[in-house]
Amino acid sequence: MNFILLITFTAIKAQTDSSRVEHRMNITNVYVLLGFALHTRQVSTLSDFKKLAPESILLDSNFNGYSSSQNSFADNGGFVFSTLVGINFLNHTKTAYKANPQLRLGVSYRSGLSLSRSLHKETNTPYDTLTSSQTGEMIFIDSVTTDNYFMKYHNEQLRMHLSIIFRTNPKARWSLYGGAGLTAGINFNSHTEINYSHQNSTRSKMNSGDYTVDSFGDNEFTTEEFNNKNGFGFSVFIPLGIDWRVGNKREFWKRLHLYYELSPEIDFTSVPELRTFVSSGAISNFGLRVSLD
Repeated sequence: MNFILLITFTAIKAQTDSSRVEHRMNITNVYVLLGFALHTRQVSTLSDFKKLAPESILLDSNFNGYSSSQNSFADNGGFVFSTLVGINFLNHTKTAYKANPQLRLGVSYRSGLSLSRSLHKETNTPYDTLTSSQTGEMIFIDSVTTDNYFMKYHNEQLRMHLSIIFRTNPKARWSLYGGAGLTAGINFNSHTEINYSHQNSTRSKMNSGDYTVDSFGDNEFTTEEFNNKNGFGFSVFIPLGIDWRVGNKREFWKRLHLYYELSPEIDFTSVPELRTFVSSGAISNFGLRVSLD
């Protein structure tokens, strides 16, 4: 009897040991994200661009009388592409991997920080005065000179991505998730572009205040480009997503998930010639998730 009990206990123990999982973590998902970042535009000045392009001939000009314009918002984060793996951790009994939390690791590319500034000046010089033979109304003809400067700095960014997410029932067809994350990496392909245009035209103005542009003269257009030093960047964000499993029956489609993820973030990007720029915004992502477990 004791011998039979010993064999039974040994068999049960062997079966239990065989169900134990050896690895403490396992790659259970692959993510591909494609999206767009919208951030507040960073304030930049003419002085900034003179530091970014100290060898510029165009910026070595007298800008007295020029007016400046800059939008408050822009696609400052631009295009974003990420590839990630999802890692789940072993439960306390070491028999399966827990659904929550999940660690996501990977690489993220974004089109980078953009700075811009435009300057505009219009000069009107009296050219001629005509009198209408029918109405006697006087027409004043001015010679108009328009000068425009447009300055732009841009870089690209490659960063490591790390985030922790918690998901509602992962076995359900629809699920929601949220968490926290950060990215950190380098900036590359940093460069500054200076564009200048000069245009001559004539303008007719009547006593009533109405005016028309009679003709345009030759345009002058000049461009300068300069390479800049590469810096670094990082961000902290909150991923919030909704996930939909494509299929319910066939194994292939059950492993595919489509999802949308919105990630409010605070981003820090260094420009070695200037300073570190801090911006707030959000990344809007559409993605494909492949379940491996």
